[in-house]
Amino acid sequence: MESKYTMKKYTESFYYQIKLTEKLIKIWCKQIEESLELPITIDEITILDIINDNNGKIHQRDLAQMIFRDRANTGKLLNNLEEKGYLIRVDMTKNKRQAKIINITEKGTEVINLFREEVEPIFEKVKERTSENQRKFAKQYLQNIRDVITESIELHI
Repeated sequence: MESKYTMKKYTESFYYQIKLTEKLIKIWCKQIEESLELPITIDEITILDIINDNNGKIHQRDLAQMIFRDRANTGKLLNNLEEKGYLIRVDMTKNKRQAKIINITEKGTEVINLFREEVEPIFEKVKERTSENQRKFAKQYLQNIRDVITESIELHI
């Protein structure tokens, strides 16, 4: 019986290349954390970066969906960042419902900028080696993969 799968080897697939890249990025980010002696983790940096881009316009529920974590786990991360002084949550009424809007503090902005300064040279090297069209295609291709996977799994966020 002939296999219905067209992928000959998982280790030669685009998906495997993504996994390898993810592992390298985690190692690289860990080294950045250590070399800069960052007081927060890369996951917390990611959260601050998202909050910074959406300052005053993002709720915990939306953030949880963006980082693929449940609300309880996201809440713990936010509590840690708030305790460290990197963000504040402000009570607000929206559609007659209580909601907390997340804002980044000056201290949070400083740590984001420090991290960005460190990673920028790597991204510049990637830009030197690729065209704008290649980068746009790669982003769209990865988004398409995420969309298909999201449609195929149950997310409990």
